[in-house]
Amino acid sequence: MERADEVLALVDGAPWIRSQLARWRGCDHIGLDGYPFSAHVAAAAQSCFAEGMAEAAAWRTRVLDLALHADADAVLGKMHF
Repeated sequence: MERADEVLALVDGAPWIRSQLARWRGCDHIGLDGYPFSAHVAAAAQSCFAEGMAEAAAWRTRVLDLALHADADAVLGKMHF
């Protein structure tokens, strides 16, 4: 990675991945890998809201829609309940 002109990463949003990227060089662009990210979002919604609550579905939809239109920092910065 030291010789690359630009470094891109496709991640699921886990903080340890960002620390590993920073350890080696940093990263010019970070994108969210949709499938594992959506699974993490669904698990968070289920943990933070009662089973089957409309709020869980609304929060999950809001976060996943944001992920389609923003970078990883914006999405992770706005994931509030």
